[in-house]
Amino acid sequence: MKTAFLSLLLFAAVPLFAREEALPESTSPDKHYRVVVAEIGGRISYHINDTSDGTTLFALLSSYQADSGSGDWGLRQSLGATVNWRKDSRCVAIDEANHNRIGTVLIARRTRKGFQQVPVSSDALMRASKQPWERGRLFFGEWGRGDTIIIGRFGLVRRVPDGPREEFGVSFTLDLANKGKIIAIGPDNNATK
Repeated sequence: MKTAFLSLLLFAAVPLFAREEALPESTSPDKHYRVVVAEIGGRISYHINDTSDGTTLFALLSSYQADSGSGDWGLRQSLGATVNWRKDSRCVAIDEANHNRIGTVLIARRTRKGFQQVPVSSDALMRASKQPWERGRLFFGEWGRGDTIIIGRFGLVRRVPDGPREEFGVSFTLDLANKGKIIAIGPDNNATK
């Protein structure tokens, strides 16, 4: 009797601690994977799920985490992300919706052992651009040749102290097979998002 009561109590409590919702147009081209936003135990992440059985294969932590008193703000912001699968379904880039310069691009790459995150550091990319950034954010650009991705950074730079700010964009080509190593930096003519 106690076991049945505990099982019923745990089953009823799960919705209080776990929520999940699929992102629009998040199914991979091969139809094997889908990206969902999940909040479990107060932590919000993007789950790459197997479409055949719903099993979570990999999770990427969202930039939008709940603060005390924020209600479901973090979950709602995470639901605004755009999912960009590569045509062969081997890589996915999740471009989080921008809110007060929060949000970034999260990348996962399929390997023989499953998916793994490709590290992308906005700060490292800012330094590599050698621009006097005041603020900005990353955006998904496009899938490149082979195992590469093009990420854009758009924001404001101030080239002269106390001088005017100007909008500026730059693109980075990253090598996904080499932990997101920067292999090219160039102007981003499409960074007007």
